[in-house]
Amino acid sequence: MDSKLSLFTPGPLQVSERVKESVRRSDLVHRGYVFGDILSDLQKKFLQVLELDNDYFPVFFTATGRGVNEAMITPYVLSKNPLIVSNGSWGDNLIKIAEYHRKDISRLELPKDKKIDPRKIDAALAADPAIDTLIVVHSETRSGILNPLEEIGELAKKHNLTLLVDAMSSAVVGKIDFKKIGVSLFTTSSAKGLRSFPGLGIVCGIVEEFERTKHYKKASHYFDIYDEFDRQKNHGEVRFAQSPVLFVALQEAVDEILEEGIDNRRRLIVDRTNDFRKWATENGLMFSYDPREFGYAVTTFTLPIGQTYRSFKSALVAHNIFLLYGDGYHGNQFQVSFLGAIHDVEIENLKQKLLDFMRKTNNIS
Repeated sequence: MDSKLSLFTPGPLQVSERVKESVRRSDLVHRGYVFGDILSDLQKKFLQVLELDNDYFPVFFTATGRGVNEAMITPYVLSKNPLIVSNGSWGDNLIKIAEYHRKDISRLELPKDKKIDPRKIDAALAADPAIDTLIVVHSETRSGILNPLEEIGELAKKHNLTLLVDAMSSAVVGKIDFKKIGVSLFTTSSAKGLRSFPGLGIVCGIVEEFERTKHYKKASHYFDIYDEFDRQKNHGEVRFAQSPVLFVALQEAVDEILEEGIDNRRRLIVDRTNDFRKWATENGLMFSYDPREFGYAVTTFTLPIGQTYRSFKSALVAHNIFLLYGDGYHGNQFQVSFLGAIHDVEIENLKQKLLDFMRKTNNIS
């Protein structure tokens, strides 16, 4: 990807010069002592950033978010009776992963234009007492809709369920009390709220929950979460060759968050997002969904009639701006996110180029 592009994407993100420079300094081997020290430091600081205690532990994979989602849910798909709830593309992806391993998976598919209604989950659980695990997406990155995780957590407690959460684009971005909510395992990525390079997926969870997975069926050697958990926690190393530079970059990104202050980082994202949504409303941009349904990871807009994402993308890339598509590359949606290391001047440039595009297509005066 062109390094001159301003990335207003929810991942991969525009990273800081500091994080880029950390990679240039790196020349490590994944079996070296220095890498072991980096892994140990990163494990501790990741929990600090997520405001978790030592009851939790993060397990790192060289993988995409989809990869660690598979690592997290597959043992439960094969050994338990989970219900997967979907109200968007990433929930649908969880169902696809599950169906690859087991065809008779229970699922609850809800409207994709609004938050999950916890009452629907409650009814589904009451109708099937055999369900023992609940799997949900917190922030649907493709739409930007943020699901009510606290209410879902209450349902999991009510029905005595293990709760697994895709928190890819919500972890760090929002203040989430995973422990209070009762989340057993969750996933996130180096390329979302942590603001580093893509390539590291993380399964974080309660230590006792990881230990329980030792007795569950396995469908993958590489994505075996118990074996990887055991190796990283009890032996201080990774099982297989992983990319040391990605760990170095993530360590630098985490240090950056801690020095900046996690509340300050969140406040910057929230303030920029609210300011942009206000500006968008004032200038006639069309939200794809009710703005009250959105979290702060991303906002999805609908292009004017007759415009496609492909033509829109080309127009903005010509000005060194990249915006990701919404629900479908060939559709008429685009997204704006402020998770990256973006400068104010870039935001003003984005606003101007969006206005220019709208005027050119005769959609504003």
